[in-house]
Amino acid sequence: MNRQQDKKIKTIKFKIKEMLFLGLSKAKKEPLNMKNVKSIGVLLFNVGLGDVIIATGMFRELNKRGYQVSVFIDAKTSFLFERNKYIDKIIVVQRKGIIDNHKELYFDLLIDLYSRVDEHFNIRYLSVIRKIKHRYCIGFDVKKTKIYNDSVIPDSKDIHLTEAYACLLRYIGVHDADLSYDIYLPAEEKEKAKLFLAPFTHNKIVVFNPYASNDVRSFTTRQIDELLKLLQKNDDVIVIIIGEKNKIKDIQQGDRVIKNPLESFWGAAAMVAYSDMVISVETSIVHLANALDKPLVSVYSSEKFGGYESNFLFAPHYDKAVQLIAPNGAAKNMDMLKLFFYVKPIIEKIKS
Repeated sequence: MNRQQDKKIKTIKFKIKEMLFLGLSKAKKEPLNMKNVKSIGVLLFNVGLGDVIIATGMFRELNKRGYQVSVFIDAKTSFLFERNKYIDKIIVVQRKGIIDNHKELYFDLLIDLYSRVDEHFNIRYLSVIRKIKHRYCIGFDVKKTKIYNDSVIPDSKDIHLTEAYACLLRYIGVHDADLSYDIYLPAEEKEKAKLFLAPFTHNKIVVFNPYASNDVRSFTTRQIDELLKLLQKNDDVIVIIIGEKNKIKDIQQGDRVIKNPLESFWGAAAMVAYSDMVISVETSIVHLANALDKPLVSVYSSEKFGGYESNFLFAPHYDKAVQLIAPNGAAKNMDMLKLFFYVKPIIEKIKS
């Protein structure tokens, strides 16, 4: 009961903040004219690494059309853009929407990608939009249109996120966009992974990511043990376990099961780069595998996200990927023999 009351109170507080923000904001009346646009700020905060990876192609396409593109992003995910040549500025959004030197910033166009998700997202995005001087503002399926010149709504809810971004880009005159992902893997991390994997040059490397950011999308200890036993029936396969150190600490290592010693995201990415295939329940690793064009078997758990079906919105979305949907909306219900049924032919193919 207390949790339900707390949730209701939070919802009321968000609604009050939203009313204040909207009440203090002027309605957009000038129609969007892209002839007036040279600088674009893309709002991409309060989201995970997978979401950021999916958006990378959009920055490249906007840059190629001559726009100066900046990204508003959380500190924890900003590292993904540090080497990205298509980004003009990385603007870190701190807690409560605080942005250093925000009064000095101006953009011809702001693009809101995520305020549609829920009240929390909506308030954070509205607060940033109000702070930043700009001429135009558009959003992906935004709920409160007063402060936007327009809300771009795809024809279907059963789409991949890149299709939604393609719709946004067409709206501003960017057609036939290539929205493949851009990852700039640090050379030093690749070298570390290469050295670590040097003793296994004659083996096939399978990267296994058993844990997601929440329990619903993660495998159980029993499932992990069962899959590792199946994988180890192949004598020339080495399994590299990747994931957060505190989550994978209890997984038993062996001669052919090794926990990744490179603990950063880039360290995991380097292992994926040198792997022969990937098995993952975590979407950031799924989209990383896409960016690096690696054979993949992924397991999804049927969650709704901002009114869209996650199985479509965040699907692997490339030819070398197999996407499995766990029964009853949780990875713990995935049959490991069924999973291995899809893994086995990929191993046989890479061995041949």
